[in-house]
Amino acid sequence: MKRICYITQSNLALTRSHVRGVLKTSNALNQLSDYEVSIMTRSKLSKPLEVIFAEKEINPLSITSLPVSYRDFVQAIIAKRNEIDIIYFRDHKLAPIAFLFRFIFRKKVVFEVHRLAEKWFEPLLWAISKLSANAVVGISQVLIDALHVSSKPTVVAHCGVTEYHLFDYNTSQAELRQELNLPQDGYLVGYAGQLLAYDLNPVFEALQKLQNHHNHNIYMYILGAKTAEVEPLTKQIAEYGLSHQVIVRERVLHNDVMKYYRAADCLIVPFGGDGPGDLPTKCYEYMATERPIVAERNQATVEILHHEKNALLVDALVAQDWYDAFVRLIDDQQLGKQLSEQAFDDGKQYTWEQRGLAIDSILQKI
Repeated sequence: MKRICYITQSNLALTRSHVRGVLKTSNALNQLSDYEVSIMTRSKLSKPLEVIFAEKEINPLSITSLPVSYRDFVQAIIAKRNEIDIIYFRDHKLAPIAFLFRFIFRKKVVFEVHRLAEKWFEPLLWAISKLSANAVVGISQVLIDALHVSSKPTVVAHCGVTEYHLFDYNTSQAELRQELNLPQDGYLVGYAGQLLAYDLNPVFEALQKLQNHHNHNIYMYILGAKTAEVEPLTKQIAEYGLSHQVIVRERVLHNDVMKYYRAADCLIVPFGGDGPGDLPTKCYEYMATERPIVAERNQATVEILHHEKNALLVDALVAQDWYDAFVRLIDDQQLGKQLSEQAFDDGKQYTWEQRGLAIDSILQKI
């Protein structure tokens, strides 16, 4: 049995998709008979382990929390080197640890990559990470290609999954809207997620045009705003004259997010970049909702979302594209039904178990 140590700096009690990915991936690998997975994090845990396991729906794992200096964290991992066969990491800032374990302690190393280097210091850390890695996991094929690591075993392991069991398909849309205090009398566009990395201005411009040139009442909710973001976002919405149409809500529990998804008439993925790693996890979540998806067309999203087959893809910086997509879905309910049914079916291939098996396929090669 190979002993994998997943090293991270994340607070594993948080609800962020990054944290969910660390825990769910570790759990999926731990379920395979060939591996024993432990996690070492440099962050303090803000909840008891049993609560984390229950909230993330995973089996108990060995998790060590060491809220110490970087140097002390490195020393703690080194002290456990005889209990580790494989170092698994995603955080590029942990590249020096990967280097030590590969070239000093002769351990195997796997680097999971979600994007390319961006900030001024990152290219060096990416170079160290790739050099140290025996194998590389990427979240899209275009990202794997951009990394130029063809000499190493690589695999695409999608960063999100379609978790059907989180949805209540028996509660009606009207009932959900009433429960969540959402408008009952019009077409509702839904967005849930972080705001910092996404440009919603073209969407607001399209909604403004819809408000003036379409017979339907058009609404939108934005779910997941931080407290400090609510006021500036509300002002931004008011500048478009959409104060009565766009509803801003702060973060809610992950299971409640699913209620918001099902309360919408369509769900959107606005512009968040055109890099090979710009593949939001919400794309996978949306596929289970039975609601049509309108998403930005970029080089990564097209690997799972296909225009006029399981989604409508748009140039996300062009308001007219959003307007045209919304009008098509409002005027043609059959189109929305076809898109959502195909997405629902396509999503069945994205599971944590399949992610674990994909990563296993390269672990067997190192």
